[in-house]
Amino acid sequence: MSEVLIDFIEPYSEYWETEEELSKLLSLAIVAWNAALLSGTERKEFIERMLKVVPPIVRQDMRAIIEEMMQRKEKHFASNKRMIVSFQLIMTREGPYLSVASILLGI
Repeated sequence: MSEVLIDFIEPYSEYWETEEELSKLLSLAIVAWNAALLSGTERKEFIERMLKVVPPIVRQDMRAIIEEMMQRKEKHFASNKRMIVSFQLIMTREGPYLSVASILLGI
C-alpha cells in the first residue's frame, strides 16, 4: 500500500517540499482514499467529521481537494478495497520512506 499511496498522490507532488508538507498531503490523501470506500450518508458523515478538525477558513478548499482525490481513487484505484489506518513517514537521503498500515474491507 505504500507504493499505491505514493502513486495516488503523484499529481500533487509539486505541493510539498518538506516532511511536514508531505505528511499533511498524505493525511489528506488518506481521508479522501478512505472516504471513497464509503457511500451515501456514511461517506458524507466521515468527510464532515474530518473537516471539523481544520479551521473553518480552509474547509471549503479542503473539501474540494478531497472530492478531487476521491474521483482519482474511483477512476484509477477502484479495485483496491484496502482502508488505510495509519502511516509512518521517514525522510532519508534518497527521499521519503513511507510505511502504510491498511485493512481489506469486505465490500
